[in-house]
Amino acid sequence: MPGHDQSQAIASLKATAKRNLRRVWRALPKEQQTKFRRMAHPANLARVQRLLGTTGVARLQLARLTVVVLVTDYAPNPEATLRSVVGQQPSALDMIVVDTSLAGLGRTSAQAFARRDGRVKYLALPGAGEEEARNRAVASSRAPYLMFLSGGDVVENRGLDIMYRSLRETGSSFAVGMTGISKGKSSTTPSWQREIHAEPRAAAAVADVPEILLDGALANKLFTRDFWISATADVALDREHWQYEAVATLYMRAKSFDILDVQVINTSLDSAVRPPARELLCQTEYLSDRLHRLEALAPVVRTVSAPDDYRRWLSGELGNGLFRYYEVVSRTDPEYWDLLHATVLRLSDGLELDWNAIRIHNRLILSAVLKDSRADVVRICNHRSDYGSSFPTLITDSGILAQPRYLAELSGYDPELLACRDDDLQMVSRMTHFDWQPDGRLMIGGHAYISSVDPANGNLSIHASLVNVGSGATVALAVERHTDKTIDWQSNDNWTSYAEAGFTAVIDPAVMLADDEATAPANWHVLLTVSAGGRTIAAPLRLRDLTGSTGQLPVGPMVGSSRMAVEMRAATTGLTFVPVTPLYVATSVDLTGRTLRLTVEAADGVPVPARVSIESRKFGIRKTATFQQVDGNRAVYVINVPALGSGAGITTEYEWQLRLESGAKGPQPVAWPEGTAELESHSDQTRSLRLGLTGYGFITVEERKSRIIASTVEVSADKRTLRIAGTADMHVIRAPRVVLSSGKAVIPATDAVLQVRTNDGSNAFTADFLLPQNPWGGEELMPEAGAYSVRFVFPGVADTLGHWIPASSGLQKQMPARMDADRLEVGVSRTSKNGALTIHLRPPFAADEVGRFEQQTLRTPVTLAGSNELKDAVLFMCFGGRRATDSPRRLLEEFQRRNSQWPMYWAVADFSVPVPAGTEPVLIGSRLWYQLLTESRILINNNNFPFYFRKREGQVYIQTWHGTPLKKLGNDVARTSFSLSYWNLMWREAAYWDALLAQNEYAAGVLANCFGFEGRVVTEGYPRNDSLTPERMEQSRAAIRTKLGIPEGKTAILYAPTWRDDAKNASRQYEMVTYLDFEKAQQQLGSDYVLLLRGHHNIASQRQTAANKFVIDVTEYPEVNDLYTAADILVNDYSSVMFDFCVTGKPIIFLTPDIAQYRDSTRGFYFDLEEKAPGPLLSTTEEVVHSIQNISDVSRQYAPKYEAFVKTFAPYCDGQATARVFDALWPNGPGEPLMVGSNSSPSLRKN
Repeated sequence: MPGHDQSQAIASLKATAKRNLRRVWRALPKEQQTKFRRMAHPANLARVQRLLGTTGVARLQLARLTVVVLVTDYAPNPEATLRSVVGQQPSALDMIVVDTSLAGLGRTSAQAFARRDGRVKYLALPGAGEEEARNRAVASSRAPYLMFLSGGDVVENRGLDIMYRSLRETGSSFAVGMTGISKGKSSTTPSWQREIHAEPRAAAAVADVPEILLDGALANKLFTRDFWISATADVALDREHWQYEAVATLYMRAKSFDILDVQVINTSLDSAVRPPARELLCQTEYLSDRLHRLEALAPVVRTVSAPDDYRRWLSGELGNGLFRYYEVVSRTDPEYWDLLHATVLRLSDGLELDWNAIRIHNRLILSAVLKDSRADVVRICNHRSDYGSSFPTLITDSGILAQPRYLAELSGYDPELLACRDDDLQMVSRMTHFDWQPDGRLMIGGHAYISSVDPANGNLSIHASLVNVGSGATVALAVERHTDKTIDWQSNDNWTSYAEAGFTAVIDPAVMLADDEATAPANWHVLLTVSAGGRTIAAPLRLRDLTGSTGQLPVGPMVGSSRMAVEMRAATTGLTFVPVTPLYVATSVDLTGRTLRLTVEAADGVPVPARVSIESRKFGIRKTATFQQVDGNRAVYVINVPALGSGAGITTEYEWQLRLESGAKGPQPVAWPEGTAELESHSDQTRSLRLGLTGYGFITVEERKSRIIASTVEVSADKRTLRIAGTADMHVIRAPRVVLSSGKAVIPATDAVLQVRTNDGSNAFTADFLLPQNPWGGEELMPEAGAYSVRFVFPGVADTLGHWIPASSGLQKQMPARMDADRLEVGVSRTSKNGALTIHLRPPFAADEVGRFEQQTLRTPVTLAGSNELKDAVLFMCFGGRRATDSPRRLLEEFQRRNSQWPMYWAVADFSVPVPAGTEPVLIGSRLWYQLLTESRILINNNNFPFYFRKREGQVYIQTWHGTPLKKLGNDVARTSFSLSYWNLMWREAAYWDALLAQNEYAAGVLANCFGFEGRVVTEGYPRNDSLTPERMEQSRAAIRTKLGIPEGKTAILYAPTWRDDAKNASRQYEMVTYLDFEKAQQQLGSDYVLLLRGHHNIASQRQTAANKFVIDVTEYPEVNDLYTAADILVNDYSSVMFDFCVTGKPIIFLTPDIAQYRDSTRGFYFDLEEKAPGPLLSTTEEVVHSIQNISDVSRQYAPKYEAFVKTFAPYCDGQATARVFDALWPNGPGEPLMVGSNSSPSLRKN
């Protein structure tokens, strides 16, 4: 083993070598750099590391470990997995990529690695089952250790080595680490895993840790080969749920296993993590396989477990493990229920279940299953689908009782099941305030409560203490309580207010620093103890608000020769204080231009360093300087910060590391004795080059070539203008272009001013955004609600690609902030990672209308169908409040034309929706909204009302619907589609309708049947299409095209793709699917065309506007008929737009590359589109372009089909539909009762 001095020398040599390599790299021409980047494949880099780090004998070793990477249709790409494995130790390992996808999805990536690294092998087994694929991989390997991953899993650094070394030391059958569950770019570890893995346990058994059976993942384990083969040999391969049985079997058959206290894998694809598709869950055969394996496991678990452990395990399996099957019961047939009920009854026979192992809703569900009460299971699951899992409680002398709102609907239940167990009540805490006081103490604040327990009724108390991590010693903290309504806005609890759960506490770092000099300072953490309703829970303060003032945690001052640095250890001790005793402390520091001058004091007994260095590791740039003067243990250093390398990004933040070199020790950082606030007041933070601090209080120099930061956000006195002000240290003499960008909309600054300073600091800028918008030349509207990034945009760069503007530390301390504006609320926050400024434009709800609790308070009268008298008023709604158009608008105009005196209200999601003249906009979710929903005598909608709507006796509900259906709807769609809440809503809605409008006889029959509607269907054409007569279009076409910005003489192509049920983003929201390549279409069509992009209302809020002048995004244009009028050609897919556009007689082209998938799997059609389509069905952009360029030929070819299409689907769209519909509904005039079931009007066609 090398000595300390040798280690320092080696480290110095390595650092020098790295710097020299970076210098050589910078000197290379760009072409050579590009060539080398291509060569720098992860496999190549790992190979170099192995060659440098191992001897020739070691490189000849046989593989000690095989990593099997399974590629499937749902885990198609092994690249990230192989990247994470190739550089791991032990290097004597094999990687076998087994590709079961029919299309060989993993071939390209795997073979790219295999060409560079002989340890990687690719095995194609198209169509093979996962278990068969794993067995084939194991058979082709002779390595004594095995790991099984899915394509996309990422192994943590040193994850393999930690597991491998553990098994070598203990001789256990396998090692198991923690699993990070990936979601997007983030990863979280479940709390139960953290508890099990809190401490490492070598050579454990199920009897020692029975809760380990909760861990059904495969990817977080390393097995000995012989054990794997023998233990899984008799686990049946011919059924589903192989992994469920196999992993439990492995635990029970293991000689022992090692539980590690580290995370080893990040996955979203392991079978234990990835939820099965709902279609599978609803299959009786799939359920049967799951229950069969559970019945096979039960006697084995019983054999190896203590009676209480077995009872707890089986109770958890029946109550929690089968929950996803209980949840789909309402979607399945009686056979499914009978199998589920009989098996659960058989498994629990003669056993007293451990109800403590089951959460409250699941307890009541399992109880209903045991009683064969399918209806109760359905009621509970329906309620949870609508309201989530929160529930109110009742505090009694005997304890806290759960009071779910569905109890009154159940046929019966055991009251003892309502007693809240530990799993039902969780402590919820979050830090939202973190501020160092002038006296050096730290004030923290936030909230803490016990979920579902009312703080007032439960007499909530909050205590905080500091806990010494090493000794366990505690120091109580003084806690002050306060009320904070914003807690309810974030709690997502419908039934309980936690506004009284706010707290602050002051921490003195001095108490954490040991008085005894012989005792090294220890880590401390904050422990919260919360009591309410007789229940007490203690836990670390693990969470903070990353989008508010606690997104950055400033450094506090030193206490004597040490400081307590702050870390957030979310997985363990939460808010943690780490003692840092630096060797060198700066007594003064100054950065002028690029010259850094500092005076440093060495600790007692520590030599004064001879040199100072500053280094950019990113660019391999390092500079040193010797001290200028020494006085005792103090020295003065002056060093010039070098220029960044030529490859430095304009807006990228870079760090220069400052180190002192004494020769006696390795390079040492320099501490700042005060806190972040003092350094920032001492050093101009607006400059491109400035001083900064690490989290441990060491000085760095930070550089960003173009530094523009926001320091204030204000709303003008007239509430119409948003002003963002800040500084810009960049080489410009004109104000930068500043925009607000939400991805779906861009709001440019109406006025941006740059104050150029030549000698006195950074330039100052202001950017004013006029909030009322006039996007299409109509009335003033507010911008769309949403989160907007603040970006500055260089010339020639698309607005959506501009650079995010960071918020200054002073501005971040004020976050989150809320300000009132004209018909808007303006919120201010930061991004969680980089502290960039985010502006939230929200509907202007009152304080008692924000958050789930307040919303539930307002909606309760609605769900009870209200009690106030009905009012002579009409409430209109269109596309969930995102539009004020369609047939409801035409009916409103007819009310007005016939001089109705009833007040008219239009429901809007926000005030970006332009409502018709003579109507009052009503914000959905406001107090007025709920009042009108229960008291308006007439309701007119073209879609559905929210799930909580209950129609009152005497109300009249006209459903206009929003199109003739091609795609299957309602009862004709598989019960596995859509959420349970939506299904129940549609069944209720149809029962509430007093009349349903249909465009044609075909639609009348389909809509009534699919929604189970037995009432009156009015088939007189769609009122919304009255404006599409040739005469009316001719009158308005030129003005509309001017409003839309369509240049004169250009052919306008309307592209209106529908939504896909199976296309959702990470937030489970529908995403736009566009098969038309905009850039390719523009290139091939040339400058004589323009494309109007219209997204479906279900994905309007998720679209990404193309940064392309060829494309005009008209998704939010208020009147779709104007688009039909302005367009010359429609490019459609499966949208009902075709049935309206055909009224115009203009050409229709269909872009349907996924027609087989959409028709046969995604949704299904009511008729053969290929047979009846009034235009060609195409698959590529090239085909679409060719048809557009030859549109006259296409029109002639499809003229007979077009004529038949119009005759079938638009026979009554003659410009008079509105009048006929109105006469059919109110033959005696507006405001008169609806003529339900009458055929007296000649314009009424009853179906």
